[in-house]
Amino acid sequence: MRLLIAARDVRARGLGRRLLAFADDRARAAGVTRLRVDCYAGGTGDLVRFYESCGYQRLSTFDLDGWPGQLLGRSL
Repeated sequence: MRLLIAARDVRARGLGRRLLAFADDRARAAGVTRLRVDCYAGGTGDLVRFYESCGYQRLSTFDLDGWPGQLLGRSL
């Protein structure tokens, strides 16, 4: 998966987790054992905590022209 953007609209509830599960399945089928994601790390930090709730661990932070980011990873 190259890009995932989901709205916080109540109608989209659970979509992010379902898409991550789909990515897990595809990765396993391809023999991939380690997944990484990066995301916006500013604001309240809710997005980083979401990925942590999905089993990802913080690896490193980065800044892209004033855009704070977080790299996270997990093993399958």
